[in-house]
Amino acid sequence: MKRVLLSLLAVFSMISAFAQDVPAITLKAEVDGNSRDLDVALSVAGTVKVDWGDGNLVESVNIPVFDGWNQVTISGEVKGDGTIKVYGNNIVYFGCTSRVDGAQVLSLDVTNAPALQELYANTNKLASIDLTKNVDLSKVDIQNNQLASIDLSKNVNLTKLTISKNLLSSIDISNNQKLNNLYIDNNKFEGALDFSSNPTLQSLYCLNNDITSVNLGDNVADKPYFSFNNCKLTSFDASKLTKLSNGTLMLMGNQLTSIVLPADGVKTLNISKNNFALAALPQFTSTRYTYAPQAAYAVAEAYNVNDELDLSSQTDATLNTTFAVLDGAGEALVDGTDYTVTDGKIKFLTVQEAAYVTMTSAFFPKFTGSNIYKTTTFKVEDTGTGISNVESENIHVAANANGLVISGLAKGDNVNVYGINGMAVAQVKAVASVVNVPVAAGVYVVKVNGKTFKISK
Repeated sequence: MKRVLLSLLAVFSMISAFAQDVPAITLKAEVDGNSRDLDVALSVAGTVKVDWGDGNLVESVNIPVFDGWNQVTISGEVKGDGTIKVYGNNIVYFGCTSRVDGAQVLSLDVTNAPALQELYANTNKLASIDLTKNVDLSKVDIQNNQLASIDLSKNVNLTKLTISKNLLSSIDISNNQKLNNLYIDNNKFEGALDFSSNPTLQSLYCLNNDITSVNLGDNVADKPYFSFNNCKLTSFDASKLTKLSNGTLMLMGNQLTSIVLPADGVKTLNISKNNFALAALPQFTSTRYTYAPQAAYAVAEAYNVNDELDLSSQTDATLNTTFAVLDGAGEALVDGTDYTVTDGKIKFLTVQEAAYVTMTSAFFPKFTGSNIYKTTTFKVEDTGTGISNVESENIHVAANANGLVISGLAKGDNVNVYGINGMAVAQVKAVASVVNVPVAAGVYVVKVNGKTFKISK
């Protein structure tokens, strides 16, 4: 019996020695001579001891049982090479958040704190962190660091993860099926992101990434808030997100040309600053529906007088779109004089250095002022149609029933006539002051002694 007791005492002594000799948490911070704060909470009331880098252990005040809010702040001056060691058992909460303009944490080891439930280490210079031993973690905030990768496969109890403003290009959260809140904005994500294994995601912030597609699966969270602002999405399928009827979907500043919404709609929807054609915009009414402005509707860079721009696809019985043409200064051109509109087809009648078409519909009243829906800018060029004669100095070019008449020539002048396609039609050396060139009806370019004339017959 005495031997058993001695053995048990030896085991307890070893456990005690281990708890004393091996720090639960080790971090290395920049040394600037200022005081640093550490936030600690325990599952069992007690104390922890901190070595601030000089080898001396400083015991904390008594720390009560954690109730979710009563973590204790421990302050001290970082010394030596900046290595801080925290000794103690039952640590369920740890925080070492830094100031942007202050000394920051360079490394953090929490592998010997298996009871940890909440970790806050944002605004530091962490390039890596091992959380594989912390299976009880439920809340993690490590935003604004330098993390390029992270293994979350063991953190099956995570409900909230904030890892914004890092260097992540990929993330696997397929094992984190309890996640309710995920903040991964301002990282380096590209291509596709898959959240189909996280059906209870209620808040998802993924803005300012280069993702091109996203899969939210069959999300069932009530009053969800999804933000994918300023990414590179070209399409979005929200048809299975039935809870969006009381939720928010933010898709501003992408490259969207199409979107599929759930049958019951969306309470708050922002799809402004995308590439939607007017006719492709979702047609539902809500004061929380933001669709303006949109990128200019792309058309050709140049048209000729009498050419037609077909925008008939941007109107229907519901839209009843009104079309107008403005010049580069934003002044309205005259319908019937500068252009005509027939069923969404615009015919240009006059030359314009710069112009664009606006499209307005009573169904989308927010397209107004600087947010007007419009095409890209184009120019309208003169093809020569309707020009009966042109003249430069003494040379005169005219058209008659038989062809072109070039007069005012000197003997030996070279006269070259080209079609509008650039093909040579005639090459004549003048033997008198007038040259007649027979041509069919069309537009021609005449060159004489370095001078160029455009004329139509």
